[in-house]
Amino acid sequence: MEKYINFHKHHQIILFDGVCNFCNKWVNMVIRFDKNKQFKFASLQSDIGNDILVKFGLSSNELETIYLFDGERIHQKSDAIINICRQLSGTWKLIRIFKIIPSQIRDFIYDFIAKNRYTFLSKSDNCQIPNAEQKERFL
Repeated sequence: MEKYINFHKHHQIILFDGVCNFCNKWVNMVIRFDKNKQFKFASLQSDIGNDILVKFGLSSNELETIYLFDGERIHQKSDAIINICRQLSGTWKLIRIFKIIPSQIRDFIYDFIAKNRYTFLSKSDNCQIPNAEQKERFL
């Protein structure tokens, strides 16, 4: 685990459900608007994803949550989304205004979307394979 912390001092790691088409669209959007290439990506099904979750006492079986590992802390659900969006270029920064809404309410909405994500955009049989340009961003 320490190798991930030391190697990614200058990058944050987004952990996501690798077989979820909704999640993969989200990752592709982040890549598009992450002009500084500060985010790296790992699926929750990967060894790296599992190691990070275990370090923070979280279940590696929890695939309905997006996580943002910033090298010190792990953010989840709506807090992860807000922290990611505030660092993107364009109007995505405006999503931070939702921070004024109590996290219980934000996470209730997040949980509804997460529970229905396969209904919205189905599920793949395997994780997304990054193209040559994206490959360095995936762990």
